[in-house]
Amino acid sequence: ILLACSWLKFGRLTWPLYALTIAAPVVAVFVLLVAAGGVTQLIDVYRVNVQKSVLSAYALKTGDGPWHRYLVDMLLIEPAILLLAVGALFRVSVKEKAALYLSLFVGLSYLVMCQVRYGMNLRYANIWDMPLRWLVFWNIMGLTSSLPSRSRVILVSGVVASLCLMGWLEYHLFFVQAGIYDPIPSYLGRALDIFK
Repeated sequence: ILLACSWLKFGRLTWPLYALTIAAPVVAVFVLLVAAGGVTQLIDVYRVNVQKSVLSAYALKTGDGPWHRYLVDMLLIEPAILLLAVGALFRVSVKEKAALYLSLFVGLSYLVMCQVRYGMNLRYANIWDMPLRWLVFWNIMGLTSSLPSRSRVILVSGVVASLCLMGWLEYHLFFVQAGIYDPIPSYLGRALDIFK
């Protein structure tokens, strides 16, 4: 993704950015090493996690699916955000550097994440939350660009407030009212009365 920045001429690649890109994972691994109690323990824990995930009945039942599993999950939990973000993809052009960059980020990370066997879960899709919402806002701004300034401000504010309210209502439905801890399709579908 950083290499795409120079190709897209989006932002500036500086040595501090490269250093932070390398330092953040190094610090994260160090914290994991300390928490696990050393290199051997961390490797053992990782190995057990990988081995058990293919033996766990729960992981086998809920952690796998087709390549479009994340799309279905997001459509169940936040349909307006997903549909407006997908709509934004049809408006992305080479001139729109930020939109192209974020679309590349979501697309490339999606390709990787939909390949993880018995490890697909909507919780991991949180990395797409900010890029998708930015694409939604960018799409709304683009769709309303021909309106007079005052009307545009009122309409965009109303749409953003409506999306925020919908997000809060969806959160309440799934995680408060239905008491879902793990947002897997079967639980989400039951909360929506799609299936029993």
